[in-house]
Amino acid sequence: MIDIHSHLIPDFDDGSSSLHESRDLIFEACKNGVTDIICTPHYMGMGEYQKSYYETELAFKQLCEGIEDLPINMHLGNEIFYTKECISDALDAKKYHTLANSNYCLFELKFTNYDEEVINEVYDLNACGYLPILAHPERYYYVQKDMNLVYDLVKEGCLMQVNADSILGYNGKDAQKTVFKLIEHNLAHFVASDAHNSERRINLKEAFEVIDQKFGEKIADKLFIINPKKILDNELIDLDEYTKVSKKGLFGIFSK
Repeated sequence: MIDIHSHLIPDFDDGSSSLHESRDLIFEACKNGVTDIICTPHYMGMGEYQKSYYETELAFKQLCEGIEDLPINMHLGNEIFYTKECISDALDAKKYHTLANSNYCLFELKFTNYDEEVINEVYDLNACGYLPILAHPERYYYVQKDMNLVYDLVKEGCLMQVNADSILGYNGKDAQKTVFKLIEHNLAHFVASDAHNSERRINLKEAFEVIDQKFGEKIADKLFIINPKKILDNELIDLDEYTKVSKKGLFGIFSK
């Protein structure tokens, strides 16, 4: 399995606090069948997470040196917080990293309210040759209320990465219900850990088993292995036919 979203660079953002903690998490991941991990420290245009492109590279190199005895392939990226700043321009200017030096880039949104302008950002990124991936859509309240926000973004060319913890129910019942609906409608393309520390670990093996049982091995392989490998190889993923999620009743309660 390949983990495309993690916060394992020690003492760099709100993730791992030490090399010892990172080693423990990575060692456990190796035992559970993870072959590759992309480190994606937060980058925000405001606040404390504004480490430069080269500071990020240096910290990542130090992590790799500290775990060189472990049987894992490490790669670098960023989780970019969406703001009005054009992500594609900042990528061109090397403010932050694409995933594993590919054309894929990972970004996140505000948890509290949806910015309708993000769909224009997705269009611009595609026009500039980048392949945007939205992190953990199932955790956003507005997506839980209206999952077709995801459909609209996918239609515009945005891919979706859901969290293993959401599959396992650790992010609450609403996130779990949402992630299953997104997978059912082919609106999820990657499962990643979003691992931060000993409380938020790399739970890919357990999540894989849940998806294998609920949706079948073919879907599980695509979400955990095949599509993530396309990022490492900088290849386009094959999109299955995706569909809208129908609504029933008030308050955005969804049915099949």
